[in-house]
Amino acid sequence: HIGKSRILREAGALIRGRGIEFHLVKGNASFGTAYQPFVQLVERVCREAFLKSSKSLHKLLGDDAGSLARYVPWIMRLPEKHRPRCAAPLPPLEERLRFMEAVAAFLGRSTQSHLTVVAIDDVHQVDELSLELIRHLMATFLRANEGTRRPFGHIAFLLAFDSEHAQATSLRHLFDIESIAEKVASASLRPLHVDEARQLASTMLGGAVLSEQVAEVLHQESGGVPGRIEERVRDWVELGTLRTGDGGWYFAHDLDRGHGQAGKVSLEDARRHDVPGESAALAAARRRVEKLPTDARLLASCAAVIGERM
Repeated sequence: HIGKSRILREAGALIRGRGIEFHLVKGNASFGTAYQPFVQLVERVCREAFLKSSKSLHKLLGDDAGSLARYVPWIMRLPEKHRPRCAAPLPPLEERLRFMEAVAAFLGRSTQSHLTVVAIDDVHQVDELSLELIRHLMATFLRANEGTRRPFGHIAFLLAFDSEHAQATSLRHLFDIESIAEKVASASLRPLHVDEARQLASTMLGGAVLSEQVAEVLHQESGGVPGRIEERVRDWVELGTLRTGDGGWYFAHDLDRGHGQAGKVSLEDARRHDVPGESAALAAARRRVEKLPTDARLLASCAAVIGERM
């Protein structure tokens, strides 16, 4: 997770700012749902269409409504008068092909009149069926654009995965098909160096100067991941251990911090032992969880028990 999720969010803001439709979904095979990121995507597009009118939704679903309804629970929860009849099951191979073609046609209809970018984060976490569907969509899209028949309008796929994950090699093979490989552009992200981590934290704090030791601790604890650096700095500020005054930013210490007396030390002069420990981050996380609705707190609690990454 070397900054890829943050880049996708930032890219989404820029893309939407140019009037381009942008959808961001995340892969997570542990959900146990076949085609999980595409179930998210289809549901999201359907919801937006239904908010406009039921006619827009029915036009979007087209003849594939029954096939999509087998995998997208939201469709089957529609009011009865708008709910399509679920398609009968087929033998496994035929079922997979039917659904993949249904998703391709659905995306084609949804992008006929405007440009759309579909971003899938954590592709290394998606189920095997989703990987197969990704390759099918890319191949279908390229064939459609090269020929006279264009079931797709204008669509681009933005995929992000952890290059250190065990599945990274198989993901690279996803693009081995020659017709796909020619159209794929890739970029690798690396962890920030210590000086880059210091610069990021400084920018967050309005140009404050961090001591070399503070920068080293921050880099060590975050692994150089931009999102973790930002989270750590926010933790310090939220807990009040990092404050600002007339003299600039400083760490505030009390008797409980083991310094013997209450006091403060400037961010520029702080040493390793002045940097708040990991307990501060945990306390900040608890505070954020406490602000969540009851259902979200329950979900977070279950995820923590089983060790799930959210």
